[in-house]
Amino acid sequence: MKIFTKSVFAAIALMAGVTTANAQDWQNPEEWVELTPEMWHQWGSEADPTHCKGDAVITGEMSPAWNLNTDIGAGSCILGAENVTWNLYADISEYDKLIIFGTGGPGMRVMCNRIIDEGAWKNLVVGFKADDAHWNADLECLVIDLSEIKTMTCTANGEGDAEGVKTGDERVDDFVHLHCFKNAWGGEFPVNVSAAYVWKAGGTGIKTVKAAEVENGAYYNVAGQEVANPQKGLFIHNGKKVVIK
Repeated sequence: MKIFTKSVFAAIALMAGVTTANAQDWQNPEEWVELTPEMWHQWGSEADPTHCKGDAVITGEMSPAWNLNTDIGAGSCILGAENVTWNLYADISEYDKLIIFGTGGPGMRVMCNRIIDEGAWKNLVVGFKADDAHWNADLECLVIDLSEIKTMTCTANGEGDAEGVKTGDERVDDFVHLHCFKNAWGGEFPVNVSAAYVWKAGGTGIKTVKAAEVENGAYYNVAGQEVANPQKGLFIHNGKKVVIK
């Protein structure tokens, strides 16, 4: 079990040529915001209730699938809206990066931006492997620039969706609606996601929790709950935020 504290990440930043003047670096775990089930909602749009675009408003709550630290096989949902429902998602548009810890794959699908019922979506297939284009060797995790999702081509069922968007068509969005992490039917399984975070340049990062002041040797998650057997992810230990690999 490897543990990285804030000082280690600062050293990495300095070696990469980052000065303390712009220490707002995405590799600093104190600037990460953990994905939680509470981020998922049912959404609609005042302008057109059949479209979930950037102007969508929250219309209700949902209980997403949440299978972290669990071996998940082909075709199954790891977290989020497992049916990739157009108006059930976490709006992470304001963030710049998605950071995911886990093992397995390739074959995990990061599914985003379905804006009409049975419509096309943005589908990024990744794996926790050194040859994945999104793999970060220093942190041993996936780091996805969310601007990639905004500009990537679409995936659609059959000949296309009701708006004529077909697989391979480019659709530039100004938002990122995260529906789910879900495994494809083909790939290397199981996949096990231990934790996922988003990061925003200039953001405030993780809110201070009571556990941050506790120095009793125990581990806590970012919600301040004690964790008896911490696995991979971000935790608070003796008043410091640490990443366990």
